[in-house]
Amino acid sequence: MLATATLLVISACSTDTAPSGPTRVVGQWDMSARNGTVKDRSGSADLALTGGWSDVQGAVGRGVRFEYAGGPSFGTSGDDLAGSGDGNAPFAVAAYLKSDTVPVTSRYTPNIAQQGRFNGPTQWKMELWSRPSGALARCRFKGATAHHTVVEDPPTAIDDGHWHEIVCWRSRTSYGITVDGASTSTTGTVGAIDFNQPLLVANRTKSSGVGDQFQGTLDCLAYAQGVADPRALVRSQVPC
Repeated sequence: MLATATLLVISACSTDTAPSGPTRVVGQWDMSARNGTVKDRSGSADLALTGGWSDVQGAVGRGVRFEYAGGPSFGTSGDDLAGSGDGNAPFAVAAYLKSDTVPVTSRYTPNIAQQGRFNGPTQWKMELWSRPSGALARCRFKGATAHHTVVEDPPTAIDDGHWHEIVCWRSRTSYGITVDGASTSTTGTVGAIDFNQPLLVANRTKSSGVGDQFQGTLDCLAYAQGVADPRALVRSQVPC
């Protein structure tokens, strides 16, 4: 769990290089659950659901509602989303969701989606951040050389009972967050990120606390890699 969030700008100087190759969707989940599984429509990383989730009406078709009912509810993939396998690959992850009200306390930073853990070697993470004016969205990027968190600015209250589109993305020379079409970004790089890790959605583990629990409905999740603006590609996929 992140205790603070700060928008940091770092130098664009880096020895990391972006890969070549086409931009493509390497994972897409419409959150239509069948027997506790959400199929990956673009790959093999199906999500296995556990805990207090339920099949509900989404913005388009069906969605999955997650809640903390005496324990966490979440989805985890049994496969990786490596795509190109290059840790410096430009990538983007988009989610379409409707959040419950997030309690105003630093102990609540609901997880939406992530690869890697906070204390692990690398991580990307999409989460909410509780504020008196309403929960904000933020994206954390932890690579081999640095870690930074980008917070939406100007702020949009995500936990207002409406549907929102959130995108975490990294290009060759910058990274940032896009909320309902408005982007906040910073120039630079954090180094290579290990994409050969399971995708975690809505929480982390069976022992995770309520402060990490996304409580609300997730309708769609899409993930893309490639040099030709993966952010635009995943935005074209949601809702799904």
